[in-house]
Amino acid sequence: MCAFWIFVAGNYGRVHKGAVWQTALVRTLLIGMPLAVVLILLPKITLIMYLVLLIISFFAPDRAPRRHYHKK
Repeated sequence: MCAFWIFVAGNYGRVHKGAVWQTALVRTLLIGMPLAVVLILLPKITLIMYLVLLIISFFAPDRAPRRHYHKK
């Protein structure tokens, strides 16, 4: 990976700027890396949310049941 960035930095003057951003590898990195981070962190975030909601539900007071009055 490091060799790739050295290659890109070394040849940047010769390669047109638009051509670099249109390469499949750069597009894959720009789209794939944030997607990979989200997919890795998503289960952890949901697990933390479930645990926090569970703890909050233990400390939150129960709601009194409401009586439904029917109109006559």
